[in-house]
This record gives sequence, structure tokens and C-alpha cells, in this order.
Amino acid sequence: MRRLNIYFVHSTKFDYNNLIYKKVLSSSTCLSHNLMLPQTKEYQDKYTKDLMNKADIIIVDLSHPSFGLGLEIKFLSKINKPKLFLTMDKKIPHKYKKLSANIKIVTEANYLSTIEDFIIDNEKNARNDDDPITLGNL
Repeated sequence: MRRLNIYFVHSTKFDYNNLIYKKVLSSSTCLSHNLMLPQTKEYQDKYTKDLMNKADIIIVDLSHPSFGLGLEIKFLSKINKPKLFLTMDKKIPHKYKKLSANIKIVTEANYLSTIEDFIIDNEKNARNDDDPITLGNL
């Protein structure tokens, strides 16, 4: 199985360490891939657009709106990669609804499983894309 580069987009105006990072870092599904967590030492000095371009899939947490998050989402709209938009807030700001019509409203209980399901679905797609074309596949 090919390791996917998974980039996480989120506001920095909340406790992302406990609400996102600890959850994904406790998941064997997530850890079997390259997690690009933007506020970690490894990635905090990297250019956001470069990280997004390097990613195979992108997970966007809209739970805590901010100006910077809005800018990142606008850039994401120009990138043709699988994206998961999710929020724990049932009131989705109008500006975000315009940017993505497929926002999943999640609870704390199913937050991680929603991310894991998205990763698993994209693992299958990545495997299919990496399969060599043989006469049996035509």
C-alpha cells in the first residue's frame, strides 16, 4: 500500500493539539500515512501552498472560522485533489458554504471515524491508480 500525504487545514484560534492532532496521532489508520500537521515543528515553517500541492488528500476542519482559514480554503478551491470538509458546529458560516457544498457535520464521537473512512476510501483509489495496466485490466 502506498503511503498517502495527508494535509490538515484548520484555524490556529483554538486548541488544535487536543481537538485534532491527538486524535489523528492515536489512529493506526492515520499513522500508516504521512500526516502533514501544519502547526508541528516539521511543517510550521513550510509554505502552506507547497504543502497543499504535495498532499494526496486534504482534510479541512471548519469548526473554528478565522481569516487565515478562509484564505487557505480559497486556495484549496483551485486544487483538484480529494478534500474532506468537516465541522463540529451545526451553524456553518455562509462564506464556507459557498466554497464547499459537501461539508460533513460531525460530533466529537464520530470525528475521527469520519476522517479514517475518508482515508480508507482514498487508499483504495490510490491503489487503483497505482495498479499497472495489464491485458487483464483492459
